[in-house]
Amino acid sequence: MESPPMFNSVEDECRYWKERSKQYHKEWTDVKQEYDEFVEQSREMEIEMDATLDQKQSIIKDLTAKLTMFERENESLKVKLESHGIEMSNMEKQLETVKKDRDTMKVHLRQLEQKNDDLERAHRILNESIENFEKMLDQAYEKNALLELEVDEKGLLQEKLQRLMDETRDLKQELNVKSRFTPVVNGTSIPTANDTNTVNSSMNSSASLPNGIMANGELVNHDNTVATRATSVSVNALNGSLVNRNEYNQQHSLKNPENQINGNSMNPSSRTTALNIVADMLRKLNWDKALLCPECEKFRCICERPATLQPPPSASESSLFRRAFGGSSSSVATSSAQSTPASDCSSSGSLSAGSNIFRRFAERVRNSPDASLPL
Repeated sequence: MESPPMFNSVEDECRYWKERSKQYHKEWTDVKQEYDEFVEQSREMEIEMDATLDQKQSIIKDLTAKLTMFERENESLKVKLESHGIEMSNMEKQLETVKKDRDTMKVHLRQLEQKNDDLERAHRILNESIENFEKMLDQAYEKNALLELEVDEKGLLQEKLQRLMDETRDLKQELNVKSRFTPVVNGTSIPTANDTNTVNSSMNSSASLPNGIMANGELVNHDNTVATRATSVSVNALNGSLVNRNEYNQQHSLKNPENQINGNSMNPSSRTTALNIVADMLRKLNWDKALLCPECEKFRCICERPATLQPPPSASESSLFRRAFGGSSSSVATSSAQSTPASDCSSSGSLSAGSNIFRRFAERVRNSPDASLPL
């Protein structure tokens, strides 16, 4: 504080202190006024601050709530991030495996394409081979059908040949017996032994030599010559005694069903047709020249050979003859057993000639390169 000045008088001092008191009072009033204003302002400020504080507290509460919510979301997001990271790692692993699988599948697909190309190529080759096999099979079927037809025709021709041979043998035997036992009646000439041998030889040639086979270097035509000669001899023989003829017809006639071979007989025209069929069959089998004699080149051998030097036919030759002509030894034995001794004597020459032909035929077939073929 300032030190009071020195007053000269009391009045000066009073005046001084009055002025000072007025000054202080004025200052006090100013300060009080300021204070009041300040208090009012402070109250207003306090009210405002309270309001703002409430506001801020509410904001803080909201923010704390949001903060907790965000923290929770953050935690959940962290968990999700971790899970997504794990899933990402798994997906990366799966992606690597898928890439490896894709590479392997590409390689496998390439191999499958190559195999498919190979299979398509093999399929085309197989189809071509199947077509070739089908063509070959069709050709084989056609050949088989033709061969079956030829086999059936061969069987029929063999049956006809056997039937013709049996019927020719029976006709020769009947003719020999008739010519032997026919007496002279009304000046009719009896056929001599030479005529009988001539007829036998002609019948043997007609039964053994088919139409069209080479004999004496020329083609022999058996049209109706043999049939005419056999018919003339049969007419001369039938002009004999009725008793012998009736007796013979009852015993040995071919019209009797008991004495027929296969229950039928043939006329000369049918016989000639059958011989032509047999000749065609022999031509197809290439046996027409195989039946000729190598020395005299004739179907019926005229070579002079002593009877003692001719060996009997072996079992293999007989079996080969049976295979070639389908004949059976039982039918020959039965027919020979039923024939009379006279017919045996008269037909011995023709049978021996036939056996020589059959033996030569068997030897040639056995020695030929085609002997292994089935008949």
